[in-house]
Order: sequence, then structure tokens, then C-alpha cells
Amino acid sequence: MKLAALLAVSLPAFALPLHVKEGDVQALAQLTDAQGQPLAEGHYMQQLVGDVLHIEATFDYPDGRKVLEKAQLKLHPQLEQLSWSRVETSGGQPVRRYSMDFATRKATTEHLGEQKHWEETVDVDPGKTFAGIAFNYAIKNLRKELAKGGEIKLHAIGFTPKPRAAEVTVRRYGDDRLRMAGREILADKYIIHPEIPAIAKLFISVPDQFITLEWKPFLLGPLFAEQLGIKDSPYNTQPVRGRYMWRDIERLCEKYGLPWRRPSLFPRNSVLAACAALGGNSHPDFIRAVFRAAFAEDQNIADVQVIATLGGNIDRAQALETKAALRANVNEARRLGLFGAPSFVVSGELFFGQDRLADAIAWACR
Repeated sequence: MKLAALLAVSLPAFALPLHVKEGDVQALAQLTDAQGQPLAEGHYMQQLVGDVLHIEATFDYPDGRKVLEKAQLKLHPQLEQLSWSRVETSGGQPVRRYSMDFATRKATTEHLGEQKHWEETVDVDPGKTFAGIAFNYAIKNLRKELAKGGEIKLHAIGFTPKPRAAEVTVRRYGDDRLRMAGREILADKYIIHPEIPAIAKLFISVPDQFITLEWKPFLLGPLFAEQLGIKDSPYNTQPVRGRYMWRDIERLCEKYGLPWRRPSLFPRNSVLAACAALGGNSHPDFIRAVFRAAFAEDQNIADVQVIATLGGNIDRAQALETKAALRANVNEARRLGLFGAPSFVVSGELFFGQDRLADAIAWACR
């Protein structure tokens, strides 16, 4: 499961000894989801200069985004991180920066497009705190302890987007197999259970389980026509409700550090975007790109060129079988009693609204 928060972890009350010998490494890398589906392709490099291990990883996403992450670790007399940074770019332009300076204990977040900046002093001890990709090295040197079936509680800084403290529990989930260079190798699987205010509160008091989220695009227009007798959005037909909802969206976007621009035209025709998602572009990155275009950049998602630029396969989106699949999804939404979006259906139980996702996940874990 991919968590939309970046973590720095603090080991409780002990320094972490170095059990694994490090050296120079270069490798091709791949990010995958819990089901093994690729998310991004990349390159990994580490170089030992004196007593300091320099780490650099780059990942390229299908939608054109690129992530560069760097870290420095001092190896003796104990494993101690010196620095960490992560830069996300889109179209060659930086859009987000995250960093942690272990000398000054400053953690920073920058959302360059929105010209927003957060900086916090992080209460950490040298040799007891790890950030970003360096967390892998902490886990690697704790394998013996975790292999015994125990768990290790760590303290973390989550960028959500403001740096803040949290607690993270690490457990060994069991054996795993990774396919690399045409062969399978035995690996360890770990669960990291974060408790971060607001953005990850859905994980609190929920058992660690792999939950599959199936994205199903559908159209609200036919449901509004049948249920409310309107051919418009309730935001427009009910002005009092509309004013509240637009303001609520502004507050939520500010709360979660999301870009936002009220569309100059609403609602826009979403048939093409929904068909593109059904026609081979159901990856969350594409769906997020469509929402970003509509609600942060005020682009017309009914335009073929806009959807193509976002990565949509236009030929497949306009195919008759894709349009039939969209109609089937609308019929299923009708059968399930949906009346708005987002809606989450778990074993026949309906949960409506973004603020009900935590309840839907908890229900799935019953």
C-alpha cells in the first residue's frame, strides 16, 4: 500500500548498530504496489566515501513525473543519518521539495506551484532518527530482531504537508518472493503501520491488512436526473448548499496542502475522462491527474487534447466497448443505491463522502 506521506523515523532509546556491511552499488529499480504492479521505473546508486554512505534514487512515473531522493549516512561507530532530501518534478519543473537537515534538525516542505513553505524543528537525536530511503537501512539492520516475530515502535515525522510527529510500528509480515532479471529471489515483507494526524488517521485502530481498492468511474448526471429531476449539479440548483460546498472544498484543500482553483465552468462533461480511465488508464496517477487538471488548473477535461496530454488513450476511450463498460458502471451504481461521489462499497455496505473512507477501511477489516 502506498501512503501519501513521507516519513522520517526515530528509534526509541537506543542507537542502531551496523550489522550489514555496505559498499558501492548501482542497480535498476522499480516501484510496485502491494499486488506487484509497477508504479515507476528507476535507478538506484550508493557510494561509500570514507565513512559516509551516499545514496541516490530516481524514479520515472508514466505520467511524466520524476522523483529524485538523496540521503547520507555515517556508518561508524553507529548508523547515523546526516541528511535527506526528495524533489518531485513534472515536465522538468520542480513541484515539491522535502528535506531534513540533521545538523540543524530542520524539516521543510515546499509546494512550489502553490508557493507554500513549511518548516519545523524536529526533536531528534543523532543515531536514532532516519528519514526517507534511509529507513530501509534501519530495517535492514533490525532484521534479526524483527525475525523473532516482535515489533519495533519508532517515532516519525510525516510531511502531510506540514512536518509533524507520529508513531510508526514495524512488523515482519513474512516471506515474500520478488521477480528480478527473469528469476525469483526470496525476500522479507514488512508492514509499517503509521499513525499520522489527519491524513493517515484511517489506519489508526485498524488491523494491518492488504485491502484492494478497485476504481470504478461512473457518471452522476443520469443519477441526478432520476433521483432529483435535474440536469445540473445540486451545487448550481441549490445555491445555499453550493456556496457551502465550494467553501468546504477550499478548506479541505488548505488542510491537506492540495492545489485548488474553482472551475470556471461546472460541471464539465466527464464522459471522455471516465472512458479514458476505463480504457486502460485506471492507474491512480492518471485519475489524480484528471482531478488536478479539473480542480487545480481549470482545464476542460472534455477536450481530447487535454486527456491525451494527461496520458489517456483516446482510441480506447472512444471505443464502443469502453462506452458500454461506462454504461454498465452507471447501472451498477444505480443498483447499489449510489447518489454521489466518492462512494465506497464494502461487502454491500455503502459509505459516501471522502470523510467516510476511514469507516470503509475499518469495515473491510472487520
